[in-house]
Amino acid sequence: MSFSPNLPEVKGHFAKVERIYNEQTIKTYDALEGLNAFIVKRPPTWQQR
Repeated sequence: MSFSPNLPEVKGHFAKVERIYNEQTIKTYDALEGLNAFIVKRPPTWQQR
């Protein structure tokens, strides 16, 4: 038995996950802190929010 994913369907699921990430997750303080810390090459200071 071989695995043959339906690529358009898989891409649709990735698009949905990306949209949720961009609309909800990235707006949290910790998400922005993580990105900023990465950019300036320092450890993040997590606030759990």
